[in-house]
Amino acid sequence: MAPAASLRTDRVPRMVAVAVAQQKNTLQTTRACPQLSFSTLPCFLPPFFFFFLFGMSGCLHTLFLYSPFRPPSSRAVLVMPSGDKKIDTRNGDGHDENRSEYCDDDYVPPAQRGVLFFSTIPRDMRPQEVRMHFNEFGKILRQKFTPFPKKERRPGGPLLPLQFMNGYLEFAHVEDARRAAAAMNGTPVACKRRRKCHGQLWTVKFLDDFTWDTLLEQKEETRRTRRQREAEARSAERAINEAYRAAVLGAMRRKHTRGEGGASPKEPNECRSLKKRGRREQNVTGRMLRDVSVSSDSVGAAAVTPLEVVKKKRRRE
Repeated sequence: MAPAASLRTDRVPRMVAVAVAQQKNTLQTTRACPQLSFSTLPCFLPPFFFFFLFGMSGCLHTLFLYSPFRPPSSRAVLVMPSGDKKIDTRNGDGHDENRSEYCDDDYVPPAQRGVLFFSTIPRDMRPQEVRMHFNEFGKILRQKFTPFPKKERRPGGPLLPLQFMNGYLEFAHVEDARRAAAAMNGTPVACKRRRKCHGQLWTVKFLDDFTWDTLLEQKEETRRTRRQREAEARSAERAINEAYRAAVLGAMRRKHTRGEGGASPKEPNECRSLKKRGRREQNVTGRMLRDVSVSSDSVGAAAVTPLEVVKKKRRRE
């Protein structure tokens, strides 16, 4: 055991001496060839590198922009002189990007479309759900559903949820509308049992020679009649107000003229009373004269004159 221990102790200082020798060799190499650093470079090289890289990037961008081999997505869009269309020239075939906006291949004239009328709408069913049930028969373009007014939705109780009285659906083709009306009219509504519309039937009718323009004309006619009725009511109310205003102004004018003339408002009544009083006195004098004439004829005394008789009568009164 003693010789092994002595070998280990002798190996340690030898390893240390080898490490020290290696370190000295590295120091000598570094002194002979010093490492390059940023501080050892000339002062004009950093700005040179910066401007060189910036210029190279600009050149590359210019070459990419004006290169005939750039990708198709970067091509410019050609605008026609009319300004109403934008034609994409990436494929060279004149394909229009906005074809669906300006020229729709699926466009159908209004005369070739079909309209369905729903006399009743199932309870607790919205227009979107009705449209979903009829989408399987063809393409639906427009819809119009009329809701119940709030007064009818509250018959003596709380406000009921929104319900619809009737509705219209416009199909893109007449054949689809006819087929939908024949298949769905009188059939039960496909819904869950707990819903209020369960057990109700579809009441659908295809309208012959009926277009959506006719519906718009009816709507415009009702709006026009309502506006005309409102205008007539306003004109009648204005006439009543003007008549009342004219009457008030006339009364005020008459009152003002009477006040300037100095006559009281009771002047016409006093005039009538004076006229009646004068007629009454004339009647009285006529009767008295007749009585006096009769008495004078009978008695034969003509010493009393009619005027004296009248004076005596007045004194007695």
